[in-house]
Amino acid sequence: MLMNSRFLIILISLLVFTLSCSDGTIIELTSPDGGETWHEQTTQKIKWETGFSVSQVDIYYSRNGGDSWYEIDSYNSSNEYIWETPSVSSDYESCLVKIYETDDETNYDISSNFFSIIADSDYFQITSPVSGNVWPEQTIQTITWNFAGDVDDAVRIYIDSDNNGEFGSITYNTNNDGTFEWTLGDYSASYDSARIRIESYDNSDEYDLSDYFSIIADSTYYSVTSPNGGETWEELSTQTITWESGGDVESSNEYVSLYYSLDGGAGWIEIDNSESNDGSYSWIIPEVYVTNAACRIKVKQKYSPYIEDISDADFTITAGSGQSDIMNVLSANGGEVWHEQTSEEITWYTTGDIGGNEVYIGYSTDGGNYWYDAVDDGGSNSSEGTANPPYTSRWDVTSNNGSYSWSLPNFSDTLETCILGVWSAANTALYDMSDNYFTVTCDSNYYRILQPNGGETFQKETDRYIFWESDGDVDDIEIYYSLFGGESWYLIDDYETNDGSFTWSVPSVQGTNDACKIKIQSRDRDDWFDISDANFTIADTVIFDFDMSFETGENLAGWTFGDAWTVNGFDALDGSKSAVCEVGDGTLSKTMTVNSGVMQFFYKTNFYSSSCSYDYLALKIDGEEIFKVCSPTTEIDWTLFEYYVDAGTYDFEWVYEYWSSSAYARIDAISFP
Repeated sequence: MLMNSRFLIILISLLVFTLSCSDGTIIELTSPDGGETWHEQTTQKIKWETGFSVSQVDIYYSRNGGDSWYEIDSYNSSNEYIWETPSVSSDYESCLVKIYETDDETNYDISSNFFSIIADSDYFQITSPVSGNVWPEQTIQTITWNFAGDVDDAVRIYIDSDNNGEFGSITYNTNNDGTFEWTLGDYSASYDSARIRIESYDNSDEYDLSDYFSIIADSTYYSVTSPNGGETWEELSTQTITWESGGDVESSNEYVSLYYSLDGGAGWIEIDNSESNDGSYSWIIPEVYVTNAACRIKVKQKYSPYIEDISDADFTITAGSGQSDIMNVLSANGGEVWHEQTSEEITWYTTGDIGGNEVYIGYSTDGGNYWYDAVDDGGSNSSEGTANPPYTSRWDVTSNNGSYSWSLPNFSDTLETCILGVWSAANTALYDMSDNYFTVTCDSNYYRILQPNGGETFQKETDRYIFWESDGDVDDIEIYYSLFGGESWYLIDDYETNDGSFTWSVPSVQGTNDACKIKIQSRDRDDWFDISDANFTIADTVIFDFDMSFETGENLAGWTFGDAWTVNGFDALDGSKSAVCEVGDGTLSKTMTVNSGVMQFFYKTNFYSSSCSYDYLALKIDGEEIFKVCSPTTEIDWTLFEYYVDAGTYDFEWVYEYWSSSAYARIDAISFP
C-alpha cells in the first residue's frame, strides 16, 4: 500500500505539472536575462512571458548573484514592468532579477545569467540596432549610440550573432561619435538573437549591449521590387505590390503579411496578414487627403517574423483631384498629457473649401471605438456617444477658426488611448484625427510642465530652470529627462519639493540632441504626472533673443533709473553696455504687459558684506520679492535667472542695497514673454 501511495503521489505531481504547462502558467523571464549593462537611476524594462491565468507577480532583484534579494514591486501582470534602477555606491556585475506568481511561489523564473548595474553617470546607450530590426547579410547598416560622462574618445564594437556569449570584433578602434557604418559579412544561416556590444577603448567595464535583432542570410529572404522607391501612385487606384523570395520562404504555400507606412517606416498599417507568397498582391490604394511622399511597403513572413523586407526608398501616394481641401489636427495630436476638469486648447487647420465655416469636434477614450461630443453648449448633448462619428443629429458645432477651448469632463480612471477628431459640418467625409494617442489623467490632481514644454534650446553643462504648475492634492515629485523623445527616462531628482521650479544642471550629451523631454511625476502615484508636450533641444551653445540689452539707441522709455542705477560700457554681457548700480542704493523698474511664459535676465554682482540685509540684488514683481542674491563675499559672473509669469501687467523692479565702495550689481539681456 505504501508503494502504491507513493506512486499515486508521483502521478498526481506529474499531472499537476502537465496541467500547469498546458494552461500556460509557467513564467519565463526574458529581460534582463544576462549580459545587459544598466546604469543606476535609469528607466529600464523588465519583461516576461506567461499564460492567461497569472494575474499578479512579485518582482525582486539581487546585486550579489542571488545571495540576497530586494523587493522591486508586486505588480498586476502585463508582461512588462518599468523599473527605475536603484542608486548604487559601486558597480555590481552579479545582478539578477527574480519574478514569481504572487499566489504560487513555485511558479517563478530568474535571469539566466548575470547583468550589471553601473554606479556612475559614465555610460553608453546603443540606439540602433533595436528589437525588431532585421539586417540582411552583405548590406551596410548604421550602428548608433549615445554616451555621457567621462568616457573615451574611441570605442570598440563587437557582434554576437547567435547569442552564445562569444563576441567577434566589428572594429577595434573607431571614433566615439555615436555612429558607425557596418558592412555585414556573409552568413551561412539567419539569426534572430544577434546583439551588438560597444565598449570604451581603454576601459572594457564601460559598455552597453543592444537589444536582440535579426541577421538574415541571402538564402532565406524577401525582396520588395515594387514599390521600391520613387513610384507615384494615386489614391483609390489599384496597383500591384510585387516581391521576390528565396530559400525557406520560396514556396507559395508560405504566407506573408503586408503593411504600408505613410511616415517613412516609423509606423505601419496592415494591408493583409495572410497573403500567399506568390510574389504579387493587388492593392487598392487608401484614400489620403494630402499628397504623401514618405510611403513604404513591408513584406514579412507570417510565422517567422524576423524575415522581412521594406521598400528601399520612399514612394508617393497622391491625393485625388477633389481632395485638395484638407483638415489637420494639431493638438492633441499624440503624446500630450491632459487632465480632467481642466481647460485645454484643441487646435487644427484647414485648407481649401471645407463646405462651410463650422466643424464638429469629438473625442474617444478607447482608441476610436466610441466617440463623444467635445463641444459644450451648456446642454446634455456631450453625453451622446456613437461608434460612427460625428453624431450629426446630436452633437453641437463650433466655428472653424482653428481653435477650441475644451473643458475636459470628469473621468473615473487615467485614460491612455485618447484621440480627437475634427469634421467639416457641411461635409463629414472631410475630417482628421489625432495621429497617436494622448493621455487624460483621472482626476483634478495634476502637474503641468511649463518649461521646457517643447521648442526650447538648453545649453549643455549649464543651469536652467524647469517650471511647472500643479493643482489639487498633489505632493512632492520625481523629475526625469529623456534623450529619446520619451522612450526611456533618466532620473534627475527623486525627492523634489512641489514648489513649481527646479534648477537643473543640463547634462553633457553627444552633439546636438533635439529629442529631449522632461517628466514630472508624483512620488506617491504613478498616474499623476506630466511630460513635455513636444521635444526640446540640448546643444553646445544657446543664443538668447533679448528684449533689452541697454545698448546705445535702444528705447529706454518707461524705464525708471532710480538713484545710483546707470547704463555704462563696462563688462556688458551682450553688446557694449549694461545697467549697473554701484556706490549707492537704488531701484531700476519698468511696468510691462506680458504673455504667459518665462522672463529672463542675466546678473553679475560683487558683494563685501556678510549680511544679506546690507548688500544684495533683488527682483520684485508687483512688490513681491521673487529673487535675491547676496553674501557671501564673492564675485558672481554673468548668471541667468528665469521666472515663469502668467499673462498680465506687472511692475518689475530690481533693487540693489549698497554696502562697500567696491561692491556692485549689473543686469543685462532682459527678455519678457
